[in-house]
Amino acid sequence: MEYTLCRNNNKICVKQNDNSKLCLNNSFFIGTLPCPTGWESHGLKCYKMSHQFFDFSNATKYCNDQNAEVIMPKTVEEQNIMKTLLRHRVNRNDKWDGIWIGLTVNESKGTWIWNDGTTLDSANVAWYTGEPQGFIHENCVVSPNNTERWHDVKCDMNNSYSAACQLKDMIVTEGESVNLTCGVSNLQTKWTRSVNDTSVIVSEYANGLTLPSLVFYYVKWSDQGSYECSFINIAGLLETRITRLFVNTSTEMCPCRCDYRRKLEYWESKLPQNQTIEELKKELEPVIRQIQDQLKVNKTELSSTIRKLTSAKDERKSSHTIGFVGAVFISVIFGTVFFMDLVMFRQHINNIRKICDRKKKKSKKSNQERNYEHFNISIQE
Repeated sequence: MEYTLCRNNNKICVKQNDNSKLCLNNSFFIGTLPCPTGWESHGLKCYKMSHQFFDFSNATKYCNDQNAEVIMPKTVEEQNIMKTLLRHRVNRNDKWDGIWIGLTVNESKGTWIWNDGTTLDSANVAWYTGEPQGFIHENCVVSPNNTERWHDVKCDMNNSYSAACQLKDMIVTEGESVNLTCGVSNLQTKWTRSVNDTSVIVSEYANGLTLPSLVFYYVKWSDQGSYECSFINIAGLLETRITRLFVNTSTEMCPCRCDYRRKLEYWESKLPQNQTIEELKKELEPVIRQIQDQLKVNKTELSSTIRKLTSAKDERKSSHTIGFVGAVFISVIFGTVFFMDLVMFRQHINNIRKICDRKKKKSKKSNQERNYEHFNISIQE
């Protein structure tokens, strides 16, 4: 079954071959997947522009070799994406005129068919004025960079048009059977799945899988990811094929659950199969001991370490300036207080002297009065 992704308000819609639509709530659609290196992300798909000139047949082969297909702008959004790709490429200084579109005519029926086998919807077309002209053998379609619309042309034109590829995506529902193919036969392959910057070699937990096809008899939401099939071709060169697998589930999940599950799967794939718990503990014992040693804290050195950290030198110029200004400020305050205290101390000394002088005078006067009285008494006798 073939699908076409589209957006409808807050839902993800899947248009099927029979033109019926299956709309899914965003919360039930398991996220998005990044595009592979060298591909551009636009909307929900990945695109790649070729810098070579092809006829339609070779443009199709160029895209198919990368597990992709010639661009098919079926919606207004996808037509705008195609315009964006045209404008990015138009700045190159060559005789490039535009790109091929994955649309051909069925001469016997007189209908236009997309590369995926679906029929062109007359409600979503972008023909240039007067197109299609319907001339003999003009069975293919291009989009020139000067009009950004559709023109029917001969399929063997190869001197000025290049390929724009869109990556093939598979969108399935949880529980379905899925068959991912590498497009080669009689060659050993390696399958790798990538999700959220975490890659797992599928063959590590699939009994050394080296088949050109990867089969899921009962696909789960946790199987979603970008699947890369790599192999050595007959020329001895490494080739890769990438397929993004989207799995729809009706189970609402927390945002963190997927990432956590990916981590579990990654580490699960690293463990040897058929190990008992005791064997696993014994194998991990050196690692656990090392972690425990790293987590130990030397309490005898804790306080000295804190003192070193709190008394560490700060060699920054700004800190020196602030320290100097602070020292001057403190010196001025201390000097002012000391001067005031000195004045007050001097006043206290003077007051003490005055008090002492009064007491001396009073004592001297008292002695004189007593002597005088004693003298008077002596005379009277």
